[in-house]
Amino acid sequence: MIQCPQCRTTNQSDARFCSGCGVGFTVAPLPTKKKSSFTTLIIVLSVLGLCGLCGIFGAIGNKQNKAIETQTNTSPSALISTPNQTPKPGQTSGQILADAKNLLAKPDLNSKDLAIQYLGSIPNNAPEYKEAQSLIAKDAPRRAEAARPELEKIKAVWKKGGFGSIGVWTVTIRNNTNKTLGDIKFKTEYTSESGNVVTRGGTDALLGKDTIQKVIPPKQTRTFEVNDGFISDEADTASFEIVSWREVQ
Repeated sequence: MIQCPQCRTTNQSDARFCSGCGVGFTVAPLPTKKKSSFTTLIIVLSVLGLCGLCGIFGAIGNKQNKAIETQTNTSPSALISTPNQTPKPGQTSGQILADAKNLLAKPDLNSKDLAIQYLGSIPNNAPEYKEAQSLIAKDAPRRAEAARPELEKIKAVWKKGGFGSIGVWTVTIRNNTNKTLGDIKFKTEYTSESGNVVTRGGTDALLGKDTIQKVIPPKQTRTFEVNDGFISDEADTASFEIVSWREVQ
């Protein structure tokens, strides 16, 4: 209830004018609005504070990550340098020969290849030239073996079968690795007397067989008969090429 300050008449609490004398009452703003504004301000400040903390922690994390990355890149293993591909300037033939012998004694193939380069740089008028050439010749079988493909086509001959409409191959393949290899994919090409390609087989054919589903044990040679499917009756010469293979457990 509200008591009129002018005539002391009691009025309802929500009255805006006095029922006795008509004096108007001043309505004060509700305190809940102030409380609501204050609460909103507190929420906004809290959110801003959390964002600031997230930014600080993120910056610290990035700094730590950069420090870890820098430490990793400057580890001793990252600073190891590869050997020179040629002897050092000013080395005598005797020093080059000694370095080459040390490299040949190492088990890895890269060191042995580098040793051969060293030996080959010794001039033919040097006293060490004869010994260098002897070491190069002694290493020749290793280099020849390393240059061979994993699967090597030793021989491939063909003939026409099926009344001249089928290409039949007899192929000998050697496995030069220490692994068992199989599922050998191949491609063939047949040309006419005039040199035009008249048929493509294997992986280049739209239909037909393209895989020898056999295995070759390590360091062994096998011979296979391959039915290459239908070919043109104009085929006069042909080629056989190994495309891919896989290791078989």
